[in-house]
Amino acid sequence: MTQGDEQQGQVPPEADALAASMSARVRELMEQAEAQARQISEDAASQAAQVAQEVEARTARQAAETRLAADEDAARIRAAAESQAAQYLVDARADIEAFALSRQQRIDDLTQGLIERATELQRRLDQAIEVRSLLDETIEALAAARDLVDAEAKRPAEPLPPLPGEQHVQTAAQTLPPRPEAAERKQDAS
Repeated sequence: MTQGDEQQGQVPPEADALAASMSARVRELMEQAEAQARQISEDAASQAAQVAQEVEARTARQAAETRLAADEDAARIRAAAESQAAQYLVDARADIEAFALSRQQRIDDLTQGLIERATELQRRLDQAIEVRSLLDETIEALAAARDLVDAEAKRPAEPLPPLPGEQHVQTAAQTLPPRPEAAERKQDAS
C-alpha cells in the first residue's frame, strides 16, 4: 500500500481479499456443515428404518414360533403371544423413535455449535475490518498532522510581540539624542 493510498483512506486490496477469502471460507464451512448434517440425518433415518425392519423381522419370527407352539394350546397361547408381540412392537417402536430423536437432537446440537462458531468467526472478522478502518483513519490523521507541522516549520518566524513596558523603553531610546561617540563613529565610517 502506498502512502497516497493511506492518505485517501482506501482499504488495501490484500485486506479486502483477506475479508473476501475469510467470508468465502465461512460460507464454505457452513455449506459443508449443513451437508454433513443432512447426510447424518439421512443416515440416522436409514439406520432407524433398518433397525425397524430388523425388529419387525425378529418380531415376525418370534410370532411365527409362538404360533407353532400355540397349536398345542391354541386359544390361550395365541392370545398371550399376540398380546406380547403387540407390546413388543410398541416398545420397539418407542425405542426406535427415542433413538432417532436422540440422534436428531445430537445432530441439531452439533449443527447449532457449528453455526455459533461460524457466527463468532464472522463477528470477529467484522471487528477486524472495523479495527483496520480505525487504524487507516488514525494513519490519515497522523499524516495530515505531519503535513501541518511541516508547513508550519517552513513558514518564516514572525517577530515576537514586545513585552509589556518594553515598548516604552524603545520609544524613550529613540527620543534620546545620540551619544557623541556614536556620532563620531558614523562620521569616521563615511
